[in-house]
Amino acid sequence: MIFSVIRYIFKSDLYAGVFFILLSYGGFLIPHEHKTVFTSLVIAGAFFLGAIFLSNYISLRLKRVSLLQVIVGRESEKIKFIVFCIFSGAFFEFLGSFVGGLWYYPYWSFGMYVLIGFLLGGWCFYILFLCVAYEAGKQVFDRLLPNQPYVRRYYSFETKVYQGLLAMGLVLVGVVVGAFVTNAIFLAQLDLAVNKFRPGALGWEYALLLGVGVMCICEFIEFKRHRTSFVKDLLHGYFSPLLSVLLVGLILAMSNEVQNLNVYLWKYGLFPWPNSVVAGIPVSAIVGWQIHILLFIELWRAFGSKKSALVFSRT
Repeated sequence: MIFSVIRYIFKSDLYAGVFFILLSYGGFLIPHEHKTVFTSLVIAGAFFLGAIFLSNYISLRLKRVSLLQVIVGRESEKIKFIVFCIFSGAFFEFLGSFVGGLWYYPYWSFGMYVLIGFLLGGWCFYILFLCVAYEAGKQVFDRLLPNQPYVRRYYSFETKVYQGLLAMGLVLVGVVVGAFVTNAIFLAQLDLAVNKFRPGALGWEYALLLGVGVMCICEFIEFKRHRTSFVKDLLHGYFSPLLSVLLVGLILAMSNEVQNLNVYLWKYGLFPWPNSVVAGIPVSAIVGWQIHILLFIELWRAFGSKKSALVFSRT
């Protein structure tokens, strides 16, 4: 609905994208004492919306197909994507905020976070923004590197590769679960407040181990479901997904984090190496953007509908 209304007003995804991205930097004009949860939400939402429209414009210009069309085009796909986003958003919040203590939301209460993030589709909007932006980057690299292969069959040795990834994933997840059990801190550390800094239950190292472990398991699931995957593409010489994760992650990290410095939809807690910064942004946070883009598209490819094939396969 919202996408149709905006298209009717602007007549072009390009114009809409540029307008909303520029609007998102209006946070620089708002005095600090007037910044609230409403301003942080509107400004951040404008950036996500602008990036969605701009990315969709790029994808349609290059390939005449886009994830946005696939997801919002059919009611059944929208429902599947919403369900996926609710569960994956909750997992990501658990991983980054509770396990790692990596961020918090200074203007938000827990009730408002649940209302906006889950009941009103905040996580769906955010994950859609990441996936559509990633896909646009992949289409760009497909155009720049036209001789890359189309990935279809498996090599004979790939079964061992995915079995190895499953084993590694289970070990990494087991390490995190074991840390919870042996330290007996799960319930003791449970704090529903999202608007204040708190140390993670285990630390950023365990959050990273859990994220990597889950992605390894996702690769095995994608293999068992006979789906294209990130590792399969790399093994067969198709590098657009990797290049898109790296470039789009860098672009979004720099552009969105600079914009967020003035509205603070979120603030960082215990990111590693906080003194290593670029334009006031921790280098580890920039790498975190690249990792969490890959995490969401791995989860969607493993557990989402068949339409998720666009995130890896050439179109």
